[in-house]
Amino acid sequence: MRRALLLLGALALADGLRAGAPRARVGMREAAGGSRRPPRAFDRPADPRKADDGAPRAAGTRRATGGIAGGRAGGGGGDGARARTRPAGAGVGTVGERAPAGAPARAAAPRAAPAARGDAARRGAPARFERRPRQPREPKAPPEPSCYGCGATLHDEYDDAPGYVDSALLATKRLHRQLDSVLCSRCRLLAQGEFVPVVREGSTQLAGNRAVVSPQELRDQLKGLADRAALIVKLVDMADVSGSFLSRVRSLIGRNPLVLVGTKADLLPRGTDGELVRQWLLQLAHAHSLNVIDVHLVSSRTGDGVETAVRAILGHRKGRDVFVLGAANVGKSLFVQAFLRTMAERDPIGVGMAQRYQPLASATPGTTLGIIALDVFSGGSRLHDTPGVHLHHRVSARLPPDDIKAVAVRQQLRGVGAPVCAALLAQLAAGVRARDLERQSGWSVLWGGFLRVDVVSAPPSMRLVFFGPRGVALHGVETEAAGAFRDAELGRTLTPPSSADAARALGELEEKRSLAVRVVPGERALDVAVSGLGWFAVVGVGQSGLGGESQITLFSPRAVELFVRKPMPVPWAGFHDHARSFVALKGTDPFDHLPAADDGED
Repeated sequence: MRRALLLLGALALADGLRAGAPRARVGMREAAGGSRRPPRAFDRPADPRKADDGAPRAAGTRRATGGIAGGRAGGGGGDGARARTRPAGAGVGTVGERAPAGAPARAAAPRAAPAARGDAARRGAPARFERRPRQPREPKAPPEPSCYGCGATLHDEYDDAPGYVDSALLATKRLHRQLDSVLCSRCRLLAQGEFVPVVREGSTQLAGNRAVVSPQELRDQLKGLADRAALIVKLVDMADVSGSFLSRVRSLIGRNPLVLVGTKADLLPRGTDGELVRQWLLQLAHAHSLNVIDVHLVSSRTGDGVETAVRAILGHRKGRDVFVLGAANVGKSLFVQAFLRTMAERDPIGVGMAQRYQPLASATPGTTLGIIALDVFSGGSRLHDTPGVHLHHRVSARLPPDDIKAVAVRQQLRGVGAPVCAALLAQLAAGVRARDLERQSGWSVLWGGFLRVDVVSAPPSMRLVFFGPRGVALHGVETEAAGAFRDAELGRTLTPPSSADAARALGELEEKRSLAVRVVPGERALDVAVSGLGWFAVVGVGQSGLGGESQITLFSPRAVELFVRKPMPVPWAGFHDHARSFVALKGTDPFDHLPAADDGED
């Protein structure tokens, strides 16, 4: 009997809980201070003069402040059983209200189902909360197959154009879906060491009209970089920093962060302090308002500095694509190859395929003709090798292919002193003391067919130290005879250019700059860089007190740009000084503070 009573009590208690829970939830939603839901944008404020059903509220009535007055929300039994019950005929939301005597009874409003109330709220919501149907996206066309060596689009139509592949080979690769492993005919020739230019640049003669690619077409491929989030790795040739710096690169990359990498660091003079050169590069980048976040010096040929640069790039990447930018023939593809070798040591399986079909590197400017994407990162981002930016102000843009090889720096740089004024040598031969030497004047120095430096007036301690390709010779001559000497010897002793046609294409020399330089013995005053060739430093030698103001005038062809800059911190004191070598034969040396002359090769 006792068990039966307990069972009946439990069933009654359960029925009470099921009946009271919906009322508690309704009361909590409609109570003024008890709502747990934050107000929505489309909720309308309640009018305190009206009841929930829209009828005017009787004077003296008040709203309940809880779901069920005096009880817990959703509770039952105990406190919930003692809660005030809802009077018959009261509207929704009148639980716990006490109407004064004589007040007219309000008609009970029909209670809407939850689904119906939700539909009404959705119908009354503003348009911004309505779910709009998605517009179907247009399918993207698959990318055209390209040569993995140069990025040119593959075809079998014109055998003199980049990207050409024999029709039978192209059909077989397409059938087996192996177009990503095809190397075009031009890249095969480049891999064998041949010089096959296809970019119309200066006096470069190209065979076949279809083989011509303009520098602007290559530059147009980089226009979208400013609108996408990417990490830019900009390469600079350390043997031609000013000519390959791309000072206007912001127009291509926008506000994307930039890692500056100096390539061919193994060509810098022996004893160069890499940290000083890094700081010098950073100051040069800040002078051009570039968003540089890191600077590195690397040698893709020897591998020096590559691992450190790769670690830094991976740290700065943060899930973004990486684009390798730089001037033509600055070493982008060679750097990408070194990058892949370093990545393969970390992930041999993931990077193995990208390392097998890697971009081709050659001495021909314009080897890469399209953007080459490589899957070397996890997470979907890629490493992109890009076409080189061809700059019209470089020497290589005005030379035929044979002369381009002559101006390429292939050996470690070393300072070479320019021929000294003949009048100064005559004074030294006469045994004139250092403090009694007259100023240098009326002397000109020619660097191949590209540069002429007129020494208008200078102290006897001033020297010009040249850093550039060893195949470009220096000649000194009296200023009065400099013009006639160049006209007679251009293409003969003044090379390159090596032919009369190339000399005519290069053009006559024009006066570009006139510089006033303060020369101090033992210090570098400034650098003058010839775009695409190298640079020379204005330095002071000898004992203290031999310095002073100097005046020099610079001449170069109209299309070749000259840059005056802060001197690069590389060793220069061991250069071969013609004046010192001359006086050493006489047993006197007014410039005795210098180290021994370096006449031999490194």
